[in-house]
Amino acid sequence: MGITGLFALLLMIFGNLTPAKAVPLQPICDSRVMDTFITEAKKAEQDMDRCTTSCEFEQELYLPDTKVNFEKWNAMDRKTQAEEVWNGLALFKSAMSQVRELVTGNTITYSVDKTYSNIRSITKILERLNIKEEFTSSSSLQKTLTVRTLKRLFSLYSSFLRGKINLFVSESCKKAER
Repeated sequence: MGITGLFALLLMIFGNLTPAKAVPLQPICDSRVMDTFITEAKKAEQDMDRCTTSCEFEQELYLPDTKVNFEKWNAMDRKTQAEEVWNGLALFKSAMSQVRELVTGNTITYSVDKTYSNIRSITKILERLNIKEEFTSSSSLQKTLTVRTLKRLFSLYSSFLRGKINLFVSESCKKAER
């Protein structure tokens, strides 16, 4: 088969194929992105209902206080909000890293691993929103809570996403649109 025959064969093969449509990447400011993380956090929290004493920790884990006083939150400057969000997320990442070592081989390993992965993804979203550049100090006087169970950890994580993270990302995206 000569070059012309080869070209004709390739033309026949590729001529019958329909090109795949490129799927655009979801922008980080699409509310469905955060909604997905929040939904998965709620599901992981519900998965912890089946946890028994195997889901209790010998040592306490420190997590941020996730309660949001909207009046105080709105009165905070952006740098303080960024610091609370970033340091809170760092506490969750550290706690989840410790938990991953404790539950290896356990039936809830998937939920823990998925949550750890989601925390890393949220960290990337915040980095793309440049929140690290918004504050200079990593020392925070942020109020922390201690937890000894997976159920409580996932409950606080879900609350943190629905509250401070969602508020901060939403506001960041609104400012980016202006």
